[in-house]
Amino acid sequence: MHWHQLSRELLVNDTPIQRVTLGSTHTLAISSKSKLYSWGWNEFGQLGAHPEDMIKNEIHHGSHAIKQLLIQDYSGIPECSYSKIKQIVSGEDHNLLRDEDGNVFAFGSNSKGQLGMGNYKDLYMPTRVDSLPENSIQEISTCGDQNLACTKDGEVFIWP
Repeated sequence: MHWHQLSRELLVNDTPIQRVTLGSTHTLAISSKSKLYSWGWNEFGQLGAHPEDMIKNEIHHGSHAIKQLLIQDYSGIPECSYSKIKQIVSGEDHNLLRDEDGNVFAFGSNSKGQLGMGNYKDLYMPTRVDSLPENSIQEISTCGDQNLACTKDGEVFIWP
C-alpha cells in the first residue's frame, strides 16, 4: 500500500518500476527509464550516496518517520549504466547490482568485507567487484551480510 502511494506521488512523468529489492532498513528500485530510486536509512551509503550529502526529497506520510528518497542517475559513469542493470539484490545494509554483461557492482556497508573489495571501507557509489570474474556472472543473491554469485559456467562464489 505505501509503495503504491509513493509511486503515484513521485513517479509522475516516469515509467514503471521494473526491479525492487529490500534491505533491513532501505529499499532500492530501478525504473524502466534507468533511474535508481532509494529510500530508508543511509548510515552506510546503502542508498547510493554519502550519508552526509543532502537528501533530494523527503517524504512525510501521516505520523510515520520521515523517509528519505534519492533519485540517482549514474549514466555518466560508463561502467555503471543502469540501462544495463539486469538484477538488484540487497543485504542487511549493502546492495549488489548485476549488469547485462555479467559484472557485479556493490555499495553500502562493508564492515565484514561483504562488498568483496578486499577491505572494510563502506562505499557510497556502485563499484565493480573486481574479485569476481569479469563478464561472467549470471545470478547474484544475498542474505544478511553473505553474498553468492554464480557464473555462466556453473562456478559459485560466496563471500565474505
